[in-house]
Amino acid sequence: MIKNHVVSLEIAKQLKNAGWKKETRFYWADCSTDRRWEKDNLESLKSFMIIDDNTAISRKCNGDNFIYFAPLATELLEELPDAIHDDKEPPIYGYLWIHRVWNGTAWRIEYRYPTNNWYVNLPCLEYPINKSLPDALGMMYLNLTQNNLLVKE
Repeated sequence: MIKNHVVSLEIAKQLKNAGWKKETRFYWADCSTDRRWEKDNLESLKSFMIIDDNTAISRKCNGDNFIYFAPLATELLEELPDAIHDDKEPPIYGYLWIHRVWNGTAWRIEYRYPTNNWYVNLPCLEYPINKSLPDALGMMYLNLTQNNLLVKE
């Protein structure tokens, strides 16, 4: 199911509120306001479903509030920096770590730096753990955005 490969509706809404603007392959759409979507309602979650449709792009561009980007893990990884640094002098650089935790049942996203043959998390962030890799990556994107650590060129 595609739902396992994109962010959840909850994270998609948070990404939209945080200003995510990058085009994605898939979208969450509220099918309760437009019955035309019902014929393809195979991936429904209450009134929402995932669509892969050019109509969604035109509706999103027209400012409709019921379309949410649903980025894949790879689309989120393209937006996350390989390294970030804190605001200390000299700055400490943390490098992106993605790994499984809880006996492989969840994902943890971290920015870590080496010290004395060990790696330590940068203290300026919270580190998401989620059973869904796209959601964990989305949570880290939101965390970086909220802490002004996501520098856009």
